[in-house]
Amino acid sequence: VTHQLKSPLVAIRQYIEAISSGAMGEIPAPVKEVLERCSERADELLKMINDWLDMSRIESGKLAEKMVPINLAEVLDEAIEELQPLAEENAIEIIRMYPERVPPIKGDFDSLKQAFSNIISNAIKYNKPNGSVTISLRDSDEGVFISISDTGIGIAEENLPYIFDEFFRVRSKEHPKLTGSGLGLSITKKIIEAHSGRIEVESRLGEGTTFTLFLPRREIE
Repeated sequence: VTHQLKSPLVAIRQYIEAISSGAMGEIPAPVKEVLERCSERADELLKMINDWLDMSRIESGKLAEKMVPINLAEVLDEAIEELQPLAEENAIEIIRMYPERVPPIKGDFDSLKQAFSNIISNAIKYNKPNGSVTISLRDSDEGVFISISDTGIGIAEENLPYIFDEFFRVRSKEHPKLTGSGLGLSITKKIIEAHSGRIEVESRLGEGTTFTLFLPRREIE
């Protein structure tokens, strides 16, 4: 069903872009504003459909088929590079703290990048002006710890037990216009657990949030 929804939605998005660009003739400013809102809502729906596709893929167990030796620093670097424009737009500094060498682990590069991106993206969007996001790696005999900390608005204690639930979203007075499907952190948790790992969160309202992920070292063939 999600695939059947995605194709016409992509077409609708393209039609909106064509009209907004003036390809079909000049349009009045009020109409253009309405089209921009339509485009934003279409993007939100497309993101939700993509999230559902990701959930389905993870729950089907297909990730196990794609696991190969990977370098976690490279996964994080690629996620950071894609989010750097968002960080610059919000005046957020991204700080990397990696050891000189982290032994490879067995995992799926793309899904782990998505998991890291979900957390880093939130850390940027829900941060304070001129804030920072610190990403660190720590190797151990059992596996690798990844820590993603921000100087943002934090999460209220009563909300912490629910942040990995599907469709749960923390409402923020500081960022009322931010939208999302409420599936990002749920998908992240499922990806980490599909790698036999775990994810934990600590947060203080008004001070910031830290996500700690652990990925075990498994036998690499």
